[in-house]
Amino acid sequence: MNLALRVGIAFSVVAAAVLLGMGAQAADPLVRCGTVSEFSAPTANSAGSFVLTSADTAVKASVAAGTAMSALAGYACVELNPGAPSAAFVGLVAPGQAGYVAQSLPSGAASPLAKAGEAATSLVLIATALVFFSILVVFASYGGRWGRRRVAVVDNRPYNSNIRQRPGGVRTSHR
Repeated sequence: MNLALRVGIAFSVVAAAVLLGMGAQAADPLVRCGTVSEFSAPTANSAGSFVLTSADTAVKASVAAGTAMSALAGYACVELNPGAPSAAFVGLVAPGQAGYVAQSLPSGAASPLAKAGEAATSLVLIATALVFFSILVVFASYGGRWGRRRVAVVDNRPYNSNIRQRPGGVRTSHR
């Protein structure tokens, strides 16, 4: 593909991503899923708060005073408005709703089927490496050209250099 065409396509993709990203306002609610900790329930006069910890981040969220909310614990998906010093709680996201992500297994608890799949993949990779290595060993005795095996050096001189010739052209063995 032409270099100018590739550069044009790359700039078009970047411009589209920037324009689409600008469409999302900072006030748009975000859905975050994770484990809830440090929950304090809101009362009629005071705000509540909790910390939502996911695999990569921990978000402190505040719950407005007067919000009817029972104890929140364990895994949950919540809708939050980003803000400082903490995000504002909008609502809970139930399973099946847009943005809900089911809780995944902890990183250390892999299923036996996953381990068997990893072992099978490793076996295939090792077998492939052995095949390529054996092909390399077989063809290592060939010269720089893959179609011709190097057995002996071919002499391109017009006469046989192994037989001594006299200046007159008569071989020593035929005198």
